Amino acid sequence: MAVKVLFLSFLNAGLWGSVLILLALLLRPVLRKAPRDILCVLWLLVILRLLIPVGFESKLSLQPQFIPSQSLTEQTVPQPDLPPVQEIVPLPDIVPDTSADPVPPIQSETPVEKPAQDPVTVIAVIWLSVAGAILIYNWISYCVLLRRLRESTLRTDCILESDESPGAFLLGYWKPKICLPVGLSRQDMRFIIAHEQA
Repeated sequence: MAVKVLFLSFLNAGLWGSVLILLALLLRPVLRKAPRDILCVLWLLVILRLLIPVGFESKLSLQPQFIPSQSLTEQTVPQPDLPPVQEIVPLPDIVPDTSADPVPPIQSETPVEKPAQDPVTVIAVIWLSVAGAILIYNWISYCVLLRRLRESTLRTDCILESDESPGAFLLGYWKPKICLPVGLSRQDMRFIIAHEQA
């Protein structure tokens, strides 16, 4: 059940993230002369909506809210006065007659059907399994890349250079470093470093 709720919350986040992506693409020509920071903030909102599966409720929300109303019986029909509860007299114990032969139980020939699995739960379990496999694969790939770059040369505090580097990229989560392959020209290195710093 928890897997189903998690899957539906991520599915909801993905759908609303798709709406925000479409909105960002439609606003891109309009904001062409606007500062680049506005586009970055717009795409940051898209990323946050895709990463955070929990929605935030507000009175200004575009999603309709369901407010349960009182039932019709509570609104129109008054509750009748009930008579006072009378004391219940216990019945005498009845002893079953065991002199007759017991009747054998009737055996059903139809097999008992198992309840059908909820298709959303099945899809949620498959989704969670694939997502877990992808996370494990990415973590193993990251550890292998760290081992390959152990012999890299530290050019500055945040720039590594290695002949094992498959290309220019950022490495690390908290204090990322720019990894560069060996043999780049000075101009290419300057452009790549400016791009990665941005």
